[in-house]
Amino acid sequence: LNRDPAFIAGNFSGVTLLGMNVDFVWLTDASGRDVFSAFVDRDSKVVQSPAPRELRDAFKRFHAGDESLRKRPPVERVVRTPRGLAAAAATEVTRSDGSAPTAAWLLFARFIGGAEVARVQETSRLPVSIFELAGGQAAAAGLPEEVASWAVTPAADSFFVHAANRNVITGYALLRDVDDRPVALFASEAP
Repeated sequence: LNRDPAFIAGNFSGVTLLGMNVDFVWLTDASGRDVFSAFVDRDSKVVQSPAPRELRDAFKRFHAGDESLRKRPPVERVVRTPRGLAAAAATEVTRSDGSAPTAAWLLFARFIGGAEVARVQETSRLPVSIFELAGGQAAAAGLPEEVASWAVTPAADSFFVHAANRNVITGYALLRDVDDRPVALFASEAP
């Protein structure tokens, strides 16, 4: 794995990462040692490198050789971190000529926040909101009792429709983390 500072600076700058919608990047070598990590603050555009230890610890499982974790669909690669929920993707780095894997790993993550909800609203043209479930507790999010009960049921379906009254229905989509714990609900109201 090339540890060339010019390569790192050219490929992992704040502008590059923000352009790729990446908030966190982590590159490790074949021995699991850090080669590079960074956290980009979207508001200030400041890059913190190395990334805070608590973020690297939150994503460590992706570098631990758990192939099934890395192959899950994107909606199943959500991680709760000290900075909020994030979607992650990790891949093994191959040689530049594509001839063989290097046993080095590259991970990218994007935090799920207001910008992502706005993008879903724009794409779906629906009024979408997100409720984060602190510690898997839906009741604390101020949700109706039936919704809160559904959200924390271990074998719950991924979708639930709740009629608040005769005039409004709300559809919910459950988001679970990599350990299959409920971490958030997307909700959309309709007349």
